[in-house]
Amino acid sequence: MSRIQGFHRSGVHNVTVTTELGGQRCARTVRGLITAGRLGPGEQLVEQSLVEVCGVSRNTLREGYRILADEGLVVHVPHRGVFVSSPGVAEVRDVYTARRVVECGALRERAGAGLAVGAARRPAATRLWWSWSSSSAAPGRPRRMGAGARWAT
Repeated sequence: MSRIQGFHRSGVHNVTVTTELGGQRCARTVRGLITAGRLGPGEQLVEQSLVEVCGVSRNTLREGYRILADEGLVVHVPHRGVFVSSPGVAEVRDVYTARRVVECGALRERAGAGLAVGAARRPAATRLWWSWSSSSAAPGRPRRMGAGARWAT
């Protein structure tokens, strides 16, 4: 959406104008259904139900399909219909590789920032864990727990 100034006899008024076309709005709606998991990989997109969901004509829906096909979210199979894309093994591997790089880098950066700031700025749970792990031999203190361990209640 964008804001423009409109002119009226009584003066200048701010008017909100929607610049999103019907095909773009429809593509956004279907993209949301796919990313939310309501439309799964390989599932055929039923034109009649999506026309009702989007509130657009069939031609506008097909324009949305073309936008999604350009993004790689759907595949048009001639004489069969439009289907949600199913990622291959290589694509899934690429996604997880990218996630690993980004997430590990974020963790390294956060850990480096936490160590530079010092123990005073660490979260309380981290300080508690470090105090337990460094003095686990002390009587009355719990020992460091592994990832699969449970707290005693």
